[in-house]
Amino acid sequence: MNKLEKWLWSNCELKDNGQTSNSLYFRYDVLEIRYSDHIASTSSGDMQIIRSSVYDHKVYAVILKGSAKIMIANALQTIEFIKHQAIVQELLTTGNIKPVASVKEKNNLTLPESLFRPYKTTSKDINKILFKKSEFWSNSEVNKLKQALSQYFKQSCGINTEFIKYLKENRVSYIEAVNLYKIIVFDNKLPFSALVINKVLGYVKNLEGSNEIQKIQLE
Repeated sequence: MNKLEKWLWSNCELKDNGQTSNSLYFRYDVLEIRYSDHIASTSSGDMQIIRSSVYDHKVYAVILKGSAKIMIANALQTIEFIKHQAIVQELLTTGNIKPVASVKEKNNLTLPESLFRPYKTTSKDINKILFKKSEFWSNSEVNKLKQALSQYFKQSCGINTEFIKYLKENRVSYIEAVNLYKIIVFDNKLPFSALVINKVLGYVKNLEGSNEIQKIQLE
């Protein structure tokens, strides 16, 4: 996952996943962004960001809705353009501008470039859920997950009721559950909430879909 994709997942809300067209739709404030490997003649997005699947992956074609002009920019230039265009879009839409943070943006998440790979432990109980697919979790499985987290990260790992409730009511795999805990608690030091869990889980699934993880590492 490249720098621009990490920024989009970290700072934007995923609006839609065009599974049949290999496109992702993000919302940054009032700005709707279409991120894809091809230009769409008709798109609901206010901005299209096109990555090349053949040529240089470090530059992008950026196209504003209603404009015939194409801007070629690198990741940092594209990110800055998104921020400024969001302000312009808000002014055009509402006629007023809200103050924005100049250093760290609200709801910014620290996201890894690759996922943590769970491995076999000395505990047979933990190893029983090592290959758990996207399924609902039982109380005993949650307890085994808690033990596994403590062994992986060498410290006591508490799981609050919000995370337990989410695991029981949603289909989450073992590798997804481990990475949810790592990213939310250790990487970002945030409390569990449905909003944060859904956002991070979307990012984790996207990494899995991009073949970041081929299989669980066994030790």
